[in-house]
Amino acid sequence: MARRLPADPSEAIGVAIVKYNYQAQQPDELSLVKGSRILILEKSNDGWWRGQSSNISGWFPSNYTQEEGDIDDTVHTYAMAENVLDIVVALYSFSSSNEQELSFEKGDRLEILDRPASDPEW
Repeated sequence: MARRLPADPSEAIGVAIVKYNYQAQQPDELSLVKGSRILILEKSNDGWWRGQSSNISGWFPSNYTQEEGDIDDTVHTYAMAENVLDIVVALYSFSSSNEQELSFEKGDRLEILDRPASDPEW
């Protein structure tokens, strides 16, 4: 059964980026959202891996994901990304004009960590 269970990142064997959406078909499966990160907890020989996303764990089809490289860096990044509200793709490039702004290029993926309550349209 997919369940809410925060995994200890040190128990992870990898991190994967979701390439395609997947809707869980069984209670022990994990639904996948394209662009999100999955903490890989176990790999089965049948192509299904057990992982965790947003504190929910379950089995998912590994061919819907792309495993990231260095385990130490990716697990650390995943642990930090638990606070991500949304992942967006930049439609235009932006050059910062001060140190409180972030420069990015068209097509860059940005992880939204906070939204100002005073500006709901942001």
